[in-house]
Formats: sequence, C-alpha cells, structure tokens
Amino acid sequence: MKIAIPFDRDNGMIGQHFGKSPFFKIYNVQNDVVVGDVVVPMEAEGHDAIAGFLSAVQMDVVLCGGIGGDARQALAAKGIAVIPGIVGKADAAVKAFLSDTLRPASHGACGYACGDHDCGHEHEHGCSGCAHHAEV
Repeated sequence: MKIAIPFDRDNGMIGQHFGKSPFFKIYNVQNDVVVGDVVVPMEAEGHDAIAGFLSAVQMDVVLCGGIGGDARQALAAKGIAVIPGIVGKADAAVKAFLSDTLRPASHGACGYACGDHDCGHEHEHGCSGCAHHAEV
C-alpha cells in the first residue's frame, strides 16, 4: 500500500491545503508497517494533474487536512481513497491510520478547503483550528 500526505517539510506537519501543497510525503507500507518514505516536490498543478501524478506512482490513500470537492472527485476517479480533516504530524497520522486509531472529521464540513463551510473560526492555514478535525 502507498499513502500520500500533503507535507510541510519545515515542521513535519500535514499540509492543510491539498491543492497548494508544494510537497507530498509518500509512505510505502507492507503488512501494516512503513518500510520506507520519501518527500517529493509537487510540480503538478490543478486537481486533475495532482491526481494523475498520485495515480502514476500507484497511490492507494491520501490523508489530508482541507481538500475541495473537485480534488476529491479527481482522486476518486483514479481509485485513490481520501481521508480528509486530519491535522498534526504526518508520521503520527500514518501510524494512527495503520493501527486503525485515526479519527478524521466526523462529517465533510471541515474536510473541504477553507471557505466551503462555516465552523465559526478564521483560518489562516486550513482548518486546523476547527473542532471537527482529528488531531494526531
């Protein structure tokens, strides 16, 4: 299995804007154990191009913070599962996912890009201040 996460190289956190993330961290998993990971620059632009890149490298799952409906549809069309609404460290999110303890947003309200919902918070970097997010 391969898992991709929009990635902030400066602090190891999950990037909160899927379509604007300059880097993705890709994890190779065998038997529920990470056997390798790599940070790759995202040179593709646009939902379809990013989905195409992730499909070309045989991605199975994307864990992310904010993601818009068009991006979700583009990934679904490529057969890539999406788990939105995740904040925190990327490595911790993968560990929680593999141990079946990751708890994403309970509904889609904050699984979308900022501005697509009204949760009562002002967000500079995605929806990380919103109580609907899973935090790892």
